[in-house]
This record gives sequence, structure tokens and C-alpha cells, in this order.
Amino acid sequence: LDLATARQQTEDAGRAVMIAKNSLLPDFDFTAGYNSILAGNTVAEIALDPQNWHFGVTLEIPLNRKAERNAYKSALLAYEQSKRSLQQTEDNAILSVRDALRRLRQSRLQIQNDKENIRTIERLLLKADLEKMREQVQNVE
Repeated sequence: LDLATARQQTEDAGRAVMIAKNSLLPDFDFTAGYNSILAGNTVAEIALDPQNWHFGVTLEIPLNRKAERNAYKSALLAYEQSKRSLQQTEDNAILSVRDALRRLRQSRLQIQNDKENIRTIERLLLKADLEKMREQVQNVE
């Protein structure tokens, strides 16, 4: 869950960089329109006079966008920090998995050792029981 959250935060930071970078670009707008004058009662009777059309172009060249540049730099720094944080989270996840595997292997070895110890104790008990039975048989004779 932490890893997924870190990845999403990095993606969000990357999108913030793109948005901040886009704000540094010049603005270019194109507009067009038509004013109609009804000559009759139906759409077919609308007068298509060329004098009723209008077009416009607006170009804003960014000369003083200090705030936008600062926002872009800040977004870049946040993105880089987010990438480092994601890398650290990934590394921690890998270390946690490796540690869990190591503990599982150790537990498996401990279980194998415990099984071997149980078998050894069972053999010793059997041997002790056999010796006790032999002593009882010798005492009876």
C-alpha cells in the first residue's frame, strides 16, 4: 500500500511539472463568430452576409513570468524529491521481503533441526526402554 501510494505521489508530481511547464508557454487564442440577422421566419431564410462574420487572434508572449518560473522550479524539485522517496520506498520493500525470506529459511532450518532432535530423543527413549526391559528379564531369571 505504501509503495502504491508513493508511485501515485510521483505520478502526481510529474503531472504538476507538466502543468507548471505549460504555464510558461505563450498563450495563443483564435476566435471566430457569426452574427445572423433573420430575414424570415425559417433557418433557410437566414441572411449569410459576409459582413456578419468576425475573427480574432490573441497572442500573449511571456515576458515577465517570474512566478510561473518559480512554480515550475518548485514543481521540478518536488518531483525529484518524490522520485527519491519512491526509490527509498521500493528499496525498503525489497529489504523487507528479503528479511522475511531469510527469517522463513531460518525457521525452516530450525524446524528441521527440531525434527532431528525429536528423532534422536525417540531413539534414546526406545533404547532406554529396551535396556529397562532387558534388566527386568534378567532379574526375573
